[in-house]
Amino acid sequence: MEDPVAAQVAEHQLQQMAGFGEDFRCRRVALLQYFGENFPDENCGSCDNCLDGTKEEDMTEACQKLLSCVYRINQSGVPMGLRYVIDVLRGSKNAKILGKGHDQLSTHGIGGDQPVEYWSSLGRQLIQKGFMVLDQEGYNTVRMTEKGMHDLRARNTFLMKPPRVKDGVKPRSSDRLQSGEIECDVGLFEDLRELRKDLADQREVPPYVIFGDIALRLMARSYPSNDEEFLAVPGVGEKKLHEFGGHFLCRIAQWLESNERKSFSAIEKDSQGGSSSTRKRIVGGVSSSQLETLSLYNSGESIAAIARIRDLAESTIRGHLAQCVEAGKWSDLSREMDAAEQEKILAAIEEVGEDAGLRPIFEALDEMVDYGKIRLVLALKNQKSS
Repeated sequence: MEDPVAAQVAEHQLQQMAGFGEDFRCRRVALLQYFGENFPDENCGSCDNCLDGTKEEDMTEACQKLLSCVYRINQSGVPMGLRYVIDVLRGSKNAKILGKGHDQLSTHGIGGDQPVEYWSSLGRQLIQKGFMVLDQEGYNTVRMTEKGMHDLRARNTFLMKPPRVKDGVKPRSSDRLQSGEIECDVGLFEDLRELRKDLADQREVPPYVIFGDIALRLMARSYPSNDEEFLAVPGVGEKKLHEFGGHFLCRIAQWLESNERKSFSAIEKDSQGGSSSTRKRIVGGVSSSQLETLSLYNSGESIAAIARIRDLAESTIRGHLAQCVEAGKWSDLSREMDAAEQEKILAAIEEVGEDAGLRPIFEALDEMVDYGKIRLVLALKNQKSS
């Protein structure tokens, strides 16, 4: 979206929609409040939240941690978004946090015992109850309200519904990796993720199109310093070396100028030659979650049905399928589009160039083909040329 004002408005509306989806209050109360009206009761007796039956609990300690982190960040300079606050709270040492010196805050890392989803859900409740507020200028930064400041300083009790966390989501510590992940220089890994996001944003593509997390972790343990070493990293081919090698090699060299090189124990290999630390999560370039999506799709389920079954966004499911295509796990796109439509999309890709990003391809197709289909065809093209 070229108009920055319109983009800010759209982002704010998107945040409002996400907030409504995560709202713990009566749906009727929330909807009427949005239109400037009031509902006389707190419980309509008919919406999903009112029928849920989950009771509020004493969440004082967690709320104090989150509010204190917001206060410390705002006190140190420019207000930041909720996700940034959560990253500080959980002890992330990505380049942005290190650059702002927020790794030195007293609240840095005090929430590493809970996952992102936990803090995000709790943050939404604090906003809904008036303890925090999102700015209205489209930047989605958070700040404490007078009510939040008063209750924090007075050490009042905070009653909240237990945050919603999906099954299988584990707390993450800043100092230890999740089970199954490759041991690496975590600080460098976070720095490389920031670089990957910047490159992906420039190209308007998902980050995994640049490199997957496994490749970044392997870079963050082997510290490649030249083209030959970079090419030896699994997930790096000649094409990606040519396109991204300079960016990543430069970032790794910069990291080593101010950080000590670390050493790691060898990655054990299983009988099939794979890393035993990642085999459950990554099989042939795709994760177990992506393979689960593909399995459901091959059983006849639609993308919309899989999204409902797995409690994920349809865009995430399409991303899973695109990754499976690029990894060579699936290539029959006939259920999503016929051969003529595939050829039409390929022609548009050839016209504007695959490196131009999704938006130019979308526009070349007169905005008549959705992004999901474009991503699938791009993935198939990349797989055939790899």
